[in-house]
Amino acid sequence: MSVALRLNPSDEVLALRVAREIAMNLHDIEDVLKNNDVAPAQWAELKDSPYFTTLLREQLANWNSALNTQERVKLKSAAIVEEWLPEADRMAHDPSQPLNQRVELMKLVKSFSTIGIPVGEGGGDRFSVTINLGQEQIKISKEVTPQVIEHEESNEPCKGPLR
Repeated sequence: MSVALRLNPSDEVLALRVAREIAMNLHDIEDVLKNNDVAPAQWAELKDSPYFTTLLREQLANWNSALNTQERVKLKSAAIVEEWLPEADRMAHDPSQPLNQRVELMKLVKSFSTIGIPVGEGGGDRFSVTINLGQEQIKISKEVTPQVIEHEESNEPCKGPLR
């Protein structure tokens, strides 16, 4: 980006954040400004800044690019879910709602905690390592049996240094 007139560093960060949120179009501009503590006088100065208008133009181009479709859907979906969570919390703790519906709601909310975690990632029953040495490739693979490590909980304080 080649913009001659730059802002001070803290205003540049604010300008980028505001430009990105406006480009994403998840909230009205008034809400974006309020959420970022931008005063009306500050907004009047910022929106006329060549630096900000360049940032906004770039953020709009990035956000609306065809390559960004999946990311836009993910972010907008996550934003909708996040805004709904307080309502879900209220409903889950409302004793007038049937217990089975509250339990199902909590299962749904719990499933949101795995958003962004690829399916199937984590433990498994196979261990494999691939080592690339130029043109040569060494593959080591071993079947493993998952094991549970049993232990007794103790209320005793830890003795000695931790390493």
